[in-house]
Amino acid sequence: MEKTVAATIPWRKPIKHSSVIDLLGELNIGIFEQALGDRAIYEPISTSPPQLVTLPPNDEPSFRIQGGSDKLIYTLLDQLDSESIYLNTQVSPSKDAVNS
Repeated sequence: MEKTVAATIPWRKPIKHSSVIDLLGELNIGIFEQALGDRAIYEPISTSPPQLVTLPPNDEPSFRIQGGSDKLIYTLLDQLDSESIYLNTQVSPSKDAVNS
């Protein structure tokens, strides 16, 4: 059984993207902390050889969605009425978006 977001996040301090994390919690989609190593391959420009660099400590964890981004997309899709989804349709900005 997957843990919900509230049980998964180590609440150390305010977390970036808290609105997305809250949405994932409402949808019962779990997240997990991204595992990072202490080294990475860095290629500053494509014509130079890649370098192995040491990463600084990460005080702000990154999170991944359990089941991947598809899990979020399909869960949201399940919440919508099929008549409210328009495919192959051109979208124009709203007057509010243009005036802001």
